[in-house]
Amino acid sequence: MMNNDDFIKKETALYGYIAEYAQQSKFSATLNRFFRENSVDGMIVPMNIREDDIYFTISGLRDAQLSGVAISSEYVYDAFNITDSKSDTVELCQFCDTIVVKDKKLHGAIAISGAIDFIVKEKKVKNIALLGSGKLAKAILFDCSTEVKVTLFADRVESCMELINIVSAKKSNITFDIERAQSKTDIDFSLFDMAINTTPEHDGFKMIKPASIMIDITEKNTLFKSFENSDEIEYFNEEKLVPFLTQSCLKIWNTK
Repeated sequence: MMNNDDFIKKETALYGYIAEYAQQSKFSATLNRFFRENSVDGMIVPMNIREDDIYFTISGLRDAQLSGVAISSEYVYDAFNITDSKSDTVELCQFCDTIVVKDKKLHGAIAISGAIDFIVKEKKVKNIALLGSGKLAKAILFDCSTEVKVTLFADRVESCMELINIVSAKKSNITFDIERAQSKTDIDFSLFDMAINTTPEHDGFKMIKPASIMIDITEKNTLFKSFENSDEIEYFNEEKLVPFLTQSCLKIWNTK
């Protein structure tokens, strides 16, 4: 029997969403709707947590009645340092946005990379432009499960080569290319199925020719926001990624 918003049974699996302003996010509502529509006996509760309380809150999950939590971007590095065990991707990338609670232990995982993988598979993406070469880019590549060609756009070729060497040592389903990308210059994604921005905010580019799918990983990264209302471009920001992030979190919680 599926769970309703106002009815929790003894067997209902409880989860949390930790963020500074968790109740303002649509994540919890989207996941609870997913539970209802798929007859899953579970519920997620938004948890507004201040920065000063994050260590105490996550540490306390070991004795809580929650089966897991999703963690907003502002706390992913704090969570990494508190977990008892970590997925290979977490160990590699040094951040954690999802925790499984089992036997009073905290296992850290990354859901955002799985969400991108869901989109790549659903949209049958074969050719990806990836802007940035940091930890988030590394997680996306490390958790990519399909055969794709990825072109790294970054201002430092050395960082791209380091990233390629790390990923290629573990995976054989990705082929790579590199394009130099510097602020205040033109950038062309038009030959790609998808372009993903994983970089912090910067001065941007003079002109961007878009791919068919444009993804800004976090709400603060709004480099591609001008394509949000385009009839021809499919644009994903943090809010539009929530349904895929929901699937990714649930997969992690159900398989650990």
